[in-house]
Amino acid sequence: QLNLLSLNLLSQNLLKILRKLRRILLMSLFIENLNLIFRIRNEINQQFFSQLMTDIKVQKPVIASIELSFFRNFIILTTMSEF
Repeated sequence: QLNLLSLNLLSQNLLKILRKLRRILLMSLFIENLNLIFRIRNEINQQFFSQLMTDIKVQKPVIASIELSFFRNFIILTTMSEF
């Protein structure tokens, strides 16, 4: 009967330890997932702003080139005798 009682106490203690370990593991996984989410979000933001800056840098010269080309063609057209 003493052995049964001590076995019961041992199993209860073991269950408590397992529950605590489970809780610790879940918390650690949760924190890891949060960190991963933040890292992914930061990477997406960096890529987005990097792409945006690249687009702006590319767009300005392209627009300037188009405007310049249009302006040159306009001058050519207006100075031609047929027009």
